[in-house]
Amino acid sequence: MSRNPILNAELNAALSKVGAGDRVALIAARFPAPEGVEVIDLALCDGVPSFKTAFELLVMQLDVDQVTRTEELEKQSPELQKLIEAQTEAVGAKLEALTYRQFKVLAKTARFAVRVGETEVQASVIIREREV
Repeated sequence: MSRNPILNAELNAALSKVGAGDRVALIAARFPAPEGVEVIDLALCDGVPSFKTAFELLVMQLDVDQVTRTEELEKQSPELQKLIEAQTEAVGAKLEALTYRQFKVLAKTARFAVRVGETEVQASVIIREREV
């Protein structure tokens, strides 16, 4: 039996295909789905699953070298910004902040996106897998 804490089969299948340098977008329920990017929709209702839970699990499953967030998150949700900073530092990754528009463009380069029940649109990140 797998010890992987992620139970969603679609998400596990997508994670198994992530390669060096690939990006995974973790997007809030109200963030516009990146055009041309597969979206694994986990959102059930406001806050379920939470950004925190999904982010922590994804960071645990990937070999992260960079996390990108929006600059606007600092004003919209300082608590989530602190969570992102702490998790990013804990795995020894770099943290980058882009404008919302720049972030939306970068999200289109993701291998896939995971949509969660977070209602704060700025609570979205792009996680990059370490390059060999």
